[in-house]
Amino acid sequence: MGHRTQDKEFKRRYRTGCWKCREKKTRCDERKPSCTACQKSVKPCIYGIKLLWQDEADSRGIALGRSGTNRNLKRKRGFGKDVSGGGQLQLSQSASAKTNSQLLSARPVKEWMFLHTETRDFEDDDGRTRVKDMSETISFVYSSGSPRASSPFLDSAKPFSNDGVRAYTPNTSIEQKYFQSSISISFEHLSMAYPGNVTGLPSPPSSRLPKPLSPGSFVFSATEAYLLDYFRTQLAQWCRGFGARNPYRNIILRLTFGTGSTMLLHAVLAASANQLRILNDSRYNEDVWVYRGKALKLLQMRIQDCRIQNDWSGWEDILATVLMLCFFDVSDRGTSTWRSHLDVARSLRSLPQVTSARLSIDQESLLDFFSCYFDSHEALASTAAQCGSRVTSWLTPGVNVQDMNSDAGVSHELLSLISQISDLAHEKVNIKSSSIQRSMLDKIQYRRDAIERQLHNLRQNISAKSRGSDHGHPPSQEEITSIANAKRLAALLYLHFRLDGSSPYQPHMARLTSQILELLPKIGVWSNTILWPLYIVGVMGVQSERDEDKLVVLERFEDLQQTRQLGNVKRARRIVESVWRLRDIRGSDGVGWEVVQDIVLRDGGELSLM
Repeated sequence: MGHRTQDKEFKRRYRTGCWKCREKKTRCDERKPSCTACQKSVKPCIYGIKLLWQDEADSRGIALGRSGTNRNLKRKRGFGKDVSGGGQLQLSQSASAKTNSQLLSARPVKEWMFLHTETRDFEDDDGRTRVKDMSETISFVYSSGSPRASSPFLDSAKPFSNDGVRAYTPNTSIEQKYFQSSISISFEHLSMAYPGNVTGLPSPPSSRLPKPLSPGSFVFSATEAYLLDYFRTQLAQWCRGFGARNPYRNIILRLTFGTGSTMLLHAVLAASANQLRILNDSRYNEDVWVYRGKALKLLQMRIQDCRIQNDWSGWEDILATVLMLCFFDVSDRGTSTWRSHLDVARSLRSLPQVTSARLSIDQESLLDFFSCYFDSHEALASTAAQCGSRVTSWLTPGVNVQDMNSDAGVSHELLSLISQISDLAHEKVNIKSSSIQRSMLDKIQYRRDAIERQLHNLRQNISAKSRGSDHGHPPSQEEITSIANAKRLAALLYLHFRLDGSSPYQPHMARLTSQILELLPKIGVWSNTILWPLYIVGVMGVQSERDEDKLVVLERFEDLQQTRQLGNVKRARRIVESVWRLRDIRGSDGVGWEVVQDIVLRDGGELSLM
């Protein structure tokens, strides 16, 4: 008589509780701020949603939803040996359709995520549908129908060499391959002329594409073409400001192809590949570091040559490359490695050629973006951890300090006041001599009162170029006003917290916090300009028992992370949540500036809030 074999003991999977208990598949008592198991093991207790991509779950054998165990998961999704005996794993069509439906129904679509396409978006000029074949070489064609532009980017264009720059050869077979390729992407805003005798290549009579010009035609691999298009259409749009121009497209990309700079091209490709890697696209895990390494090596060689020859005439692509490498480190993990690029940028900013009053319009646009980028990074980073006193003025000549800069979403005057608060706090800490302590503190208090009066009476003018947008829906007047007021109020909150040691429970702090929280829902997440006031109010203004205020802050952080997976956004949210947990334990009076700074430095160093 056969005995019934007892199945192996099944370990129940619990779907609620903290992350550690769910990983161990143990029941969690869900105590706040830390459950019993995490308290015993002295580990951080984190609740909430943990994102897991479908590909990662399949590779680790994790079943999502009600799919069952790993064995059932493989059977339901059609994994098995091929009938032909090849041993290949295949995915059934029904399982694939089911997986896609689960992904599409994960979350309701918000208004700003709506995508509108038409059939003409996928057709050529002659009405034929475009077909993408990524196995073929992709041709980027830049038309040059406009007259010769008087741009320093073009006047300094250098011929391509063999040190990593793609050389152009007018080969008939290559030309035929251009037009046989399925994709030809044209950047209309990059229309420009090049010096010298440039002749158009003959094109087949059946082609309606613009004639590629030398050296305006570049042949990229399929990977490079995709990364460039991703930077132009996605990454540049996410990280822009709220003004009429998109500096990453209109300045960085235009400069890349205008000068033929290989180091800047590699920096752009590295930024795109890194963002896709952060989004769990494993195809670019190696390309990220290859492109970044090439950009760093070429930049070091270029700076060394300029120092030896004492000739910085071609400084435009050097500044842009330093900016993109800083952008890479900020978006990667948000650690303090971006400070090294800031130090290089500060030394480049003081060059005589850069500070010259005789600059062209294109040079002024680049220098304005470069200066505003690092000025805002340095000023806002000092509100998270002490960065030392500023020794360089980033302002370009002729700039009205009261005008809001559309790239940073803040006026230069407000950035200067924020830096003065940080410098004043640094001076206050360094007072050691008791004989002059009283007089020095009186001077610091006088300067502190002057800064507070300036913040209350601050005027931030909205220039005409800040009202429009070259892509998507332009921000409304009310939204731009909300951005300006939120940052001004956040600066006041920072002043009281940093210089006065005020706690969130004091009336003036509670009043400023409520005013900022009322403005946050009125500001869209189409740019990163909301990050700094969100961090300031979360760390310095939210009371421990005000769960509704915490919910507002977390919802805005969630919206930011859904639109862009930038490393500094993740770090800022992690620090805010750490401060909340510590404040719940100690009380609001026990979490001051020194404690917040220690949390920031332990989490990865100085934090970028741009």
